[in-house]
Amino acid sequence: LARYGEDSAGLANSTLSFSPSLTIACQHCGTRVLPDESYLLEEFDTTAVTTEKHPSKSSNQGAESMLKMAGPALVVFSIAASVYIGAIAKGWDWFSYHPAAMIIAYVAMAGNSVLIKKVGGKTNTEIHGYLMSAAMLTACFGWYVIYTNKNAKGYPHNTSWHAWAGVACTVSWIVMAPFGYLAFNPTNGFARTNKQLRLIHKLGGRFLIALAWFTCFLGWYKMQGELVSRIAFGAPLVILAPICLL
Repeated sequence: LARYGEDSAGLANSTLSFSPSLTIACQHCGTRVLPDESYLLEEFDTTAVTTEKHPSKSSNQGAESMLKMAGPALVVFSIAASVYIGAIAKGWDWFSYHPAAMIIAYVAMAGNSVLIKKVGGKTNTEIHGYLMSAAMLTACFGWYVIYTNKNAKGYPHNTSWHAWAGVACTVSWIVMAPFGYLAFNPTNGFARTNKQLRLIHKLGGRFLIALAWFTCFLGWYKMQGELVSRIAFGAPLVILAPICLL
């Protein structure tokens, strides 16, 4: 609250309530914060704040439970799939880094990033941005691997739906990562309180994650001819998708 020029001493013991103009008002010093910036009060006691504009404590607990359950599952799934590709299925080579990087980027990192954002708060919003940026860099490495691998073997580029969907995901991530930081970082993002742009960012990002997961499955389907292997890869994604993306 220091950036509002108010004395924040004693706020932890003060009672917060919503003003008629839908701002959060502190009865201790009168400081008002927009509902979209309520994360600025996350370190203080806001148990007295009740409004339909904000998620309840129980909803935050639900998001935390989903994070604790689905978050590790995404990581274990991604590592297991990568190990299977590289060490079991065909032997580890330069190409193996491509599917491993894409699965880790889009499933483990991006999936956990969304789950963390659902919990809410300034710190979790920052972690969300860091994870998405890391996912973007990891995916770029995965694209570099497949590009150089095809060049080395003389194969043509972008000859399948999997390839074109992968290009769409990678390019979209490259665009959204820096824009997301500039627009929505909780400290000074120029659109951090714009509900319309935040909704577009949220829905657009989740659509891209869904597309990335489907692209990963297309790649697995192409590599793995056994039905059991295809089901083993696709079923966890189908189960985890509504938890992460809805």
